Amino acid sequence: MIGAILAGGASSRFGGAPKGLHTVAGVRIIDRVVGALREVSSEVILVSNAIDAPRWLAGARVFADVRGERGSLVGIHTALAQARSSVLVVA
Repeated sequence: MIGAILAGGASSRFGGAPKGLHTVAGVRIIDRVVGALREVSSEVILVSNAIDAPRWLAGARVFADVRGERGSLVGIHTALAQARSSVLVVA
């Protein structure tokens, strides 16, 4: 199974910076999610249109949305389109 993290959105209510890069008790939110996904998946991918997204997670493949529309369903579609097996999608 592949774990797919959707990291899109403007984060307008969160100060504009990607939510996953903020820390809770000294650990980035995205790292907490990756840790949980790695326990149940063979690979973790990141779905994001952010230019700097490839630097967020070492070793993770990053995919931009495959469709031009906005919204979480587009991110889910992208994750499913890239998967070669089952996918667990989290945001």
